[in-house]
Amino acid sequence: GTEDNLKLPCGRFDAKGRGILLSYQELMNGPEVQEIDFTGFGCFLMRGETLLKAGKRPFLPILSDEYPWGFAPEDLAFCKAARDRDCRFFVDRRVEVEHKKLTSLRPREEKRKSSVA
Repeated sequence: GTEDNLKLPCGRFDAKGRGILLSYQELMNGPEVQEIDFTGFGCFLMRGETLLKAGKRPFLPILSDEYPWGFAPEDLAFCKAARDRDCRFFVDRRVEVEHKKLTSLRPREEKRKSSVA
C-alpha cells in the first residue's frame, strides 16, 4: 500500500548530522515506543526542563550544505541541540493525532471508522 513508502516526520541523525526520516514500516515493525533523535513539532510533548536544557537559542536553524536547502529546520535544530545536551526523545506508535487538513495515518491493524468533525 501507499503506507509502505511513507516517510514520517521523525527519525535519526546520520554520521554527518543529517536527519534521516523514519519510514512507516520501520515504525510499525519496531517496538511500540521507540527512541528517536528528532521529530517534527506537529504534536510534541516535553518537560519544561528540556527547553531549558536545550541551551540558548536552540531553535536557530543549522546552516549546512548537507541539507537540501542549506539549513535544517527549527524543530530538527531544537532536537539536535537538546540531544547534544543529553535529552532523549521517543515516539509512541499507539498515539493517534488527527490531521485536520489532509488525512490521518493509522496502523493497518487498528484502522477504524472515524467521523468527520
